[in-house]
Amino acid sequence: FAPSQDNKTSDLLSIGQRVLCDEGAALQAMAERLDEGFVETVNAIIDTVVAGGCVIAIGMGKAGFIGMKFSATLASTGIQSFFVPPADAIHGDLGRFSRGDLVICFSYSGESHEITSLVPRLTQRGCRVLSITRSAGSSLGKLSHQVLEIGTVPECEPLQMAPTASTTVMLGLADALAMALCSVRGFGREDFSELHPGGDLGRQLVTVEKIMRVGRYSCVVSETMSVRDVVRAYTRTEGRPGAAAVVDESGTLCGIFTDGNLRRLLDQHPDGIHGPVRDAMSRSPKTVAPSALAKDALEVLSKFQIDQLLVVDSKNVPVGIIDIQDLVRLFRHPSMGPSDT
Repeated sequence: FAPSQDNKTSDLLSIGQRVLCDEGAALQAMAERLDEGFVETVNAIIDTVVAGGCVIAIGMGKAGFIGMKFSATLASTGIQSFFVPPADAIHGDLGRFSRGDLVICFSYSGESHEITSLVPRLTQRGCRVLSITRSAGSSLGKLSHQVLEIGTVPECEPLQMAPTASTTVMLGLADALAMALCSVRGFGREDFSELHPGGDLGRQLVTVEKIMRVGRYSCVVSETMSVRDVVRAYTRTEGRPGAAAVVDESGTLCGIFTDGNLRRLLDQHPDGIHGPVRDAMSRSPKTVAPSALAKDALEVLSKFQIDQLLVVDSKNVPVGIIDIQDLVRLFRHPSMGPSDT
């Protein structure tokens, strides 16, 4: 088409705003209509998972893309799921469906021939069929074991025909189902991170425990050791963290000694290098739990402008150390770990 020079910015903005408002209103209306059908759908998926079945999404056209996204979200939250195009199913991919599987059909009209002709075959294979569609009275609704109705959803202007508000409502419902399933199963951020080891999302979910320096890469010393011996200890530590966690006689953290402490000591009290480290260490050091996110540890290092962060357990006993370089590698080169130091 040939863009017109007569298009006014205000007119285009008005169209965009109207579409967004219409879709938002459609979602709000769906939220207000949500009933026991939603709960029954969540339970149907849970029952399938518990019984060892798979959740398979199918759909045609734009609704099919919503089905793909729903299936991908389930898989990313630990539920075995995949998407099958209806046309592929009737041309050999019926073998992907097994007794005990739950097939979720996405179709606003509920009249897509590709889906309605497939459903009886899925039932014959022992699958349970659940439809997310406009009405239980549609052809698809009548063929399904269970229906989650979305009701009549007016599409957006100016066409009021292209799938817009209806697919937005389907996507919202799909996300609501996925999040409800996470809540019911107790699926948390740590579980999510296990399934997302790559990319920026994976890096955002990495916990301190997975990158902290431990064992020969971490230096822990007694508060009675001389400063000279402490410096020798962390200098000889593999990876050279440039700091030592200082503990009392019970093994509880009582301070940290760093290169910065050493420089200040030599500048102000050169002879202090022969004295106990408890007289030169920094008390009440910043710490983090092993379960904390690496990105949160980075925020602490940045906020207080420090290079090392001690990792302690629930009893304040040192279990590792995070160096700023570990986090630089994580967020710039995620394939590298502390042992690459």
